[in-house]
Amino acid sequence: MFGQKIFIGFLIFDIFGKISAILHKINGAFDENEALHKEFDHRTMHDDIRSLVGNILFKIQSTSCIGLITDSIYQKEVYMHQFIQSIDGRMLLIMSIKDSEAFDEKPTKKMESMLVSMKARNCKFYMILVTNGIQMVNFLRYSDSKRLLNTEANFIMLHDYRLFVPDLHYIWKRIVNVIFIRKCDVKHSNWYELSTVPFPASINEVYVSRIVNYWTMNHYRWKKTLFNDKAHQSLNGVVLNVAILPHTPSVFRHLGSDNRTVKYSGVEIGLVNTLSKIMKFSINFYEPQDAETEKWGHRTEYGNFTGLLGEMDTARADIALGNLHYTIYHLDVMDLSLPYNTECLTFLTPESLTDNSWHTLILPFSLGMWTGVLVSLFCVGMVFFLFSNIYYFFTTKNKPSVQTKPVKPKSLIIRDLFDDLSTCILYTYSMLLVVSLPKLPVRWAVRVLTGWWLLYCVLVVVAYRASLTAILANPQPRVTIDTLEGLAESSLKCGAWGEESKSFFTLSPDQVSQKIGTKLEHVDDTDEAIRRVVEDNFAFFENRYTLHQLRFQHDQKHHETKQNLHIMEQCVINIPVSLGFDKNSPFKSRMDKYIRWAVEGGLVSKWLMDAMKTFESSVDAPPQEALMDLKKFYSALIALGVGYFMSSVVLIFEILHWKFVVERHPHYDKYYKRIVFPTILESTPAKITYLS
Repeated sequence: MFGQKIFIGFLIFDIFGKISAILHKINGAFDENEALHKEFDHRTMHDDIRSLVGNILFKIQSTSCIGLITDSIYQKEVYMHQFIQSIDGRMLLIMSIKDSEAFDEKPTKKMESMLVSMKARNCKFYMILVTNGIQMVNFLRYSDSKRLLNTEANFIMLHDYRLFVPDLHYIWKRIVNVIFIRKCDVKHSNWYELSTVPFPASINEVYVSRIVNYWTMNHYRWKKTLFNDKAHQSLNGVVLNVAILPHTPSVFRHLGSDNRTVKYSGVEIGLVNTLSKIMKFSINFYEPQDAETEKWGHRTEYGNFTGLLGEMDTARADIALGNLHYTIYHLDVMDLSLPYNTECLTFLTPESLTDNSWHTLILPFSLGMWTGVLVSLFCVGMVFFLFSNIYYFFTTKNKPSVQTKPVKPKSLIIRDLFDDLSTCILYTYSMLLVVSLPKLPVRWAVRVLTGWWLLYCVLVVVAYRASLTAILANPQPRVTIDTLEGLAESSLKCGAWGEESKSFFTLSPDQVSQKIGTKLEHVDDTDEAIRRVVEDNFAFFENRYTLHQLRFQHDQKHHETKQNLHIMEQCVINIPVSLGFDKNSPFKSRMDKYIRWAVEGGLVSKWLMDAMKTFESSVDAPPQEALMDLKKFYSALIALGVGYFMSSVVLIFEILHWKFVVERHPHYDKYYKRIVFPTILESTPAKITYLS
């Protein structure tokens, strides 16, 4: 009962908490709506804005598409004759924002599709005439998060102090070609101030605009160009924050000559240094605070990111270096440059050498070959026996039985080498081992057969010796996994960094990849992953360059161990690699051009060769060939041991036969062991047997 009361109490407390949260949200919504209504009531339209905007549009003739975003205050103004005349036949896309649109939730599909259409038609000029500052802030945040605006275009906006709060400073690092229109104070009431963001200078805690010009009485005060392509100009030494994550072959971390300062090298470091020299900006390299544990980072339950992705998601970094793959997952957080390289992603698997030394003697022939040799051995022995006895039968069956001399027992009559079946098997076996016969057979048919059998034996022996020599000279075959099918069928567990890798396998239409995805684990520590690979129960997924480095480091630390690491030959996927830029970065198109030049000029290939030069010895090299050792001779020792064992068994059997059969025979005489005596059942004719 007491437990039930506690549970009911917690349930009531939770319900009241949810109700209070809902009421707080409703009150907040009412407060926000009240603020919006006050903002709507105080909106005013400037009379001379129409002529000023028309003059700006008339001077800008380089664009063929103009995107106009307006509200109910300026909606009618865009249809005035003077404004339409300033368009001068260019494409004009107009989007009207409702007064009730707050952009805190998903806007209407019509509005989103209109913004997408403006960007798809490559509109190089946006004119945003929205008098509500709160609505304007929400619109900029929404369009930036969804990448609905072409940030490389030129913008005209109405000046509002709420656009320059610290929480919105990241927008003006992305939209740099912008003109803000503001009506001056009472003293110069007929003047309009045209200002812009202080790019390329960085915006500190306080935003300070840069005056471009003034407009009054249908003319400008100074003869200046309103829009300069700031992203394609020299950056004048502005400092760009570059977040880096050491990862092969993009970034390497090492100590300087004083063993205190940290320096970086690698392919992406070379690219950024080249871009800084061309575009004349300074670099502030830094590693995220949680780079050691989070590395690239992941999305938390609150929707934000950790690690390197967190630096780009919060706009703290302008450029990200860390072997970023060109994937949708990364594109949701940042912009990616033109791919500078394509990497092979595969698995690092354990490798073992097959210890087949104990059966080296049977390796030269396959199972079918051995079966054929043994069957031919038995069959040829039978043929020798038949040839010899058939000839004897036909030559002796019609002779008269006249005996002028004492007749020897039949078992003591030695006619030819191949008259006895056991002797035939023994002699054919000896010829196969290249042991000569004691003498040639008497009968010519058996002689001819002996010659052809010797020719067959020579061919078999030559083939066996050649194959055995090749086996002894070659290294031991390695047991490796080189295909996805082999990895999926093996008992090895798989590991990779991040849930993105697991999703890649589990969402693949290939059943083999899905099977690997079911046993793929998230790996935080590469050292732990290598340890598990060495223990012969794990496979690690990474790019081939990183796997070469890990294998090289393992060989350097544990060169005395016999466990080898193998990089799977089949590439799971060849994926492009890019630099990471701040979302909607104005530098992207310019930097892409220089990156393309670096790739075409061979600089990236040169930096990649320099980065991997240290790990060139980490290749799949076979062991030393043509080296005969005792391990390869195990098969001969095993054969000798088998011979010892079988001979011992036969010796014991002969001793037992002598003790329990020969010595108990009634004709046995221990004083005349070498005398011939009958040793067969009394019901059969007597047969003479030699005693050894």
